[in-house]
Amino acid sequence: MARSGITLHRRLKLRHLHLLDMLNTTRSMRQTAARLGISPAAVSKSCIEIEEILGKRLFERVQGHLVPLPGLERVLVAARRIDHELQALSEDFTRETALLQGTLRIGFQAPMLERPLVSWVTRMKHEQPFLTVSIEYGMRKRLLDDLHAGRTDIVAVNLLDVASSGRFETRTLCLEHCVIIIDDVLMTSAEVFDQWTHFVDRVWLLPLRGMAMRDRFEQILLARGLAFPPRLIEISLPTLIEHLVESCDAAALMPVSLLSESQLARLPVLEGGAAGDDFYMEHGIAWARGGRMNPATQYALSIMSSLP
Repeated sequence: MARSGITLHRRLKLRHLHLLDMLNTTRSMRQTAARLGISPAAVSKSCIEIEEILGKRLFERVQGHLVPLPGLERVLVAARRIDHELQALSEDFTRETALLQGTLRIGFQAPMLERPLVSWVTRMKHEQPFLTVSIEYGMRKRLLDDLHAGRTDIVAVNLLDVASSGRFETRTLCLEHCVIIIDDVLMTSAEVFDQWTHFVDRVWLLPLRGMAMRDRFEQILLARGLAFPPRLIEISLPTLIEHLVESCDAAALMPVSLLSESQLARLPVLEGGAAGDDFYMEHGIAWARGGRMNPATQYALSIMSSLP
C-alpha cells in the first residue's frame, strides 16, 4: 500500500510511466524487457514497485500475459498529459534558442510585390513573434540610398539598374510589362514610339523622375532619338492614374498589375522585352553588397527569395 503522507509526484518517476505505457502496449514482461533493453526480472521488479507506490494492482497475470486492470487507464491518461507537456516544453526551448529580436527594416516600392509582401510578413510574424517588421514605402532612390547607408536591411523594388550600380546584391522575383493608355486604348510602347509624332504633343501622365518606369521611359526615348513630351503631369501615386487620365485626356504609363479586369480583357499581345521597346520590368529584392549580414536580414532573405 502507498505510504501515508507520501505524494505520488515525489515517488513515481517518468521511467515508471514509460514502463507502464510499454507494458500496456505489449501485454508481456518479456517483450517489454526486449524493447527497453533491460531484463524481464527488472521489468517485474519495477512493476511491483509501481503497484506498491500506487497502492493498487494495475495488471492481472493470466497464463503468462498481462491483463490491464481499471486503475491502469487512469495512470496512463496522466502519463500522456505529462508526456505532452514535456514535448511542448522541449519545443519551446528549441524555438527560444532560434528566436530573433530587434527590428527588420524593409523598404518597399513595387506594386506587383504587395501580395507577396503580405505573405512574407505573415510568415515572419508566425515564426518570429518577437521580431519587429518595419515596412517603409518611399521613392526608390531614397530607399536604395538608405539601404546602402545601412538604414534599411532589405528592399523590394523595381530592379532597373540596381545591380549595375555595384552597391547591391539583387534577386529577381518576377517580370512585369507596362503598357500605355491613350484614349482608353491599351497600346504597347513599341506601337506608340513607332508613331511618336502622333503622340508626343499629348498631355503625358508620367511617374516622377527617379521612379523606375520613368527612367525606363526616358531610356527608350533616348535610344530612339525621340523628343521628350513637353506637356506633363508627374505623379508618384499609382491609384490616381485612372482618374487623371480621364479628367485630363492624358496618355499614361500603366503597369499591368494595376489594370482593372475590364482593361486586362483588352490587353494587347506583349512580346518579350529583349527584342523591342516594350516595358519588361524586373521586380525583386536587393540588399547591401559586402559586410556582415545580421541574422534578421539572413532570415528575411530566406523567406523573400521566392514568391509564395
